[in-house]
Amino acid sequence: MPPTPPALDSAEDVKLLVGERSVLELIAAGAGLPLVLEALCNLIDERSSLISSVYLLDADGRQLRFAGGPQVPDTWRGTTCIFPALPKFGACGAAVHLRRAVVVEDVATSPLIPPDWQAAAVGALASGR
Repeated sequence: MPPTPPALDSAEDVKLLVGERSVLELIAAGAGLPLVLEALCNLIDERSSLISSVYLLDADGRQLRFAGGPQVPDTWRGTTCIFPALPKFGACGAAVHLRRAVVVEDVATSPLIPPDWQAAAVGALASGR
């Protein structure tokens, strides 16, 4: 017997389920990775106060590259387009290096964020670009 689907308690639950299904349909249809990541980030961004992004680790495991995040301001995207997987290069670099989840609550003040990234973040968020 197939598993019972989860109960949907609210309209938001239904929207999330519809969004998840849309992402899975893109994958099943063979959509390119950029399109899938854009849809995934949009799903997250539409349901939160976050601006989501995805970085992919190079095959050598040493660098991360920006791969998706349609709401990410241009200046932040340009600053973080490629960077080493090291502890002082944001939550993503630290997480890869430490092999555990790392959360940065404020990119403008975190010691994990390089000073030039902090300046880009403040400018990007203030201008919305």
